[in-house]
Amino acid sequence: MAILRRLWLALAAVVLLYPIAIMISGSFQSMSMMMFMPPKLLPFPATMKNYADLFMGLDVLPWIKNTLIVVFGNIVGAVVVASFAGYGFSVYRFKGRKAAMMFLLALVVIPNDVIIIPTFMILRVVRLLNNPMGVILPRIISVMGLLLFKAYIDQIAVELIDAGRIDGAGEWRIMLQLILPQCTPIMGFMAIVHGVMGFSDFFMQLLVLQRASARTFIVGMIMHVRALDTNMHINEISVAMAVGTILFVPMLILFLSTNKLFIKGLSMSGVRG
Repeated sequence: MAILRRLWLALAAVVLLYPIAIMISGSFQSMSMMMFMPPKLLPFPATMKNYADLFMGLDVLPWIKNTLIVVFGNIVGAVVVASFAGYGFSVYRFKGRKAAMMFLLALVVIPNDVIIIPTFMILRVVRLLNNPMGVILPRIISVMGLLLFKAYIDQIAVELIDAGRIDGAGEWRIMLQLILPQCTPIMGFMAIVHGVMGFSDFFMQLLVLQRASARTFIVGMIMHVRALDTNMHINEISVAMAVGTILFVPMLILFLSTNKLFIKGLSMSGVRG
């Protein structure tokens, strides 16, 4: 059974990684090589022309700055809101708590795409279009993060909180010095999830950040490819694959460097004490 399971995992890995390998290989190929069927996994001869065409006369520094603002804003905002809300739902027994939890659980099944147009209309009214905060604020309220923090804090001994109160510590000090240091796996998990979301949330960023100088890296690069003039003999297909490769590499590095923390945070959030 173990051998059969490994074979299935290997087959699934090949199926999932094959399109990515084609994308990376295609970014180093000319148009004539791209027309070969089946596609070549190894580009020979390899060319850097697609990347040269992509960055020709292009200033990406404003897009990188906006992306960093959105990514770190998403991470900090989501972790702060989810941790404090999770702490409140876990520690306090207030009126309407069960009804609020049922409402939050119902929100989990609502796709973000359903509320994106009402969100856009609200952002337009409050004048947050073409502003990174217009992308950050709708994403920092994470129901999933709240539930993960609540489940994790539930397993922390109540005696720890009671001991802090007996010693005269206020609720803020208990939360910041006693509870949060024990929630680092969940905080790391939330940072990874919302970091990826802040980097790859293309549709929301395209809708809100319409001015060229306000765009993030992913929106700017994709819109730049669409604007390329085909009469200048620019291979748009391979250039698009070059864009995909550039966007894929940071996500790959992030996953490879934090996958253990991601798995630990996801698994520990389901443990109940």
